Amino acid sequence: MQQARAAFPVLITVAFLGVLLAGCGSSESEAGVSAGTVSEGAPPTETEPEASTVPQESIPVATEPATTAAAAPTTTAAPSTTLTTVAAGPPVFDPQTFGDNLTLPSFVLTVTVDNTNFGQLNRTVTTSGYISDPRSAYELNTYSFDGTTDGSRSYVINGRSYEENPSGDWYLYEAGNPAAPEATRMLDLRSGTVGGLLNADYAGPGEYEGIAADHFVFDETDLASYSGYTPENPAPSVEGDFYLAQDGHYLLYTHSKESSPDRTYEVTEAVSYIGQLTEITLPDDLAGMNQALDVGVGLAAILPPGTTLSSMIRYSHGIGVDYYTYRSPVRDRDDLLTYFRTLPPTNGWSVVHIGHITPHLEPINCETKIECVILRNGSEQIVVSSNGTITVEYDHDHVFTAL
Repeated sequence: MQQARAAFPVLITVAFLGVLLAGCGSSESEAGVSAGTVSEGAPPTETEPEASTVPQESIPVATEPATTAAAAPTTTAAPSTTLTTVAAGPPVFDPQTFGDNLTLPSFVLTVTVDNTNFGQLNRTVTTSGYISDPRSAYELNTYSFDGTTDGSRSYVINGRSYEENPSGDWYLYEAGNPAAPEATRMLDLRSGTVGGLLNADYAGPGEYEGIAADHFVFDETDLASYSGYTPENPAPSVEGDFYLAQDGHYLLYTHSKESSPDRTYEVTEAVSYIGQLTEITLPDDLAGMNQALDVGVGLAAILPPGTTLSSMIRYSHGIGVDYYTYRSPVRDRDDLLTYFRTLPPTNGWSVVHIGHITPHLEPINCETKIECVILRNGSEQIVVSSNGTITVEYDHDHVFTAL
């Protein structure tokens, strides 16, 4: 009974403690006594768990923690705005977000490579123009070494590909030839200097050629190849930067300079004349390339049905022969010879010889190994041979004769 009487005042005290303090203006000392009564009461009895049914707001000790918990959302709400601002802050290096400069209507790209070894400079300057519609491009290369300068030119126009190498040789490809060089093989800047970067640091906003851009910088530690170096084989020092257009995120300019003992390697890639090119045409001194391909297209009429022109080569210091190659459904040499044995005069061309010819060891040995065909049209002469692919040699100077 003594324990039961002790429990009853405890329940009364807990139930009405908040009311007494709020309604009767109890002093702090009285509140302390009542609180002591709760904490120092008799050991728990079966009736004490009922105290958990009392509303929490009636317990003074819970009032202060409740106020703190209610204030927490207000405290965390403000930083959430700050965090969003940081996430959308300065640009970070992410090649996945780089735009494709080939989506621009047109542009000119200049790539300069300076390779200096033991004080000797070897410079290559490549200037390329590109129009997206109709798709066309050109590439002009200038090579400078030891005081001498050389160069090469290539064009892609209406699907045809034209190339003149430093020796002046022509390499031409008819439209539709899958072996033709890709017009944009060197124009996508994402595969240039920045293609070798793992990271770069944002250096602030800038401008290039009047275009708003983001400026990034990098050094040798940002290169993908950096991990391959060792203290015994130290990495060269590298300084570089690039500008990324804010609108479209395509590359406008890149620069990288790699320095090591007795050697520097410097590359600059710069886009200019964006949207200003209207047409790309062959220069006058290369107009004969189109005519040469047209001749090859015409010669397909005397070849087996379904045969189409693939490519053409003319050597500037050769023997006066143009070399045409064709794609054809007739791949067996005997079938090709059978076709010419029954071919009537066609477009002015007539078969005058089937057998061995001389001199003819290259590209196919027609002197001793296989039989070839000679056709003439007035004073013009061609030789047809096959080694899985049909080759027609336009023999301008009648170099070849029958054996």
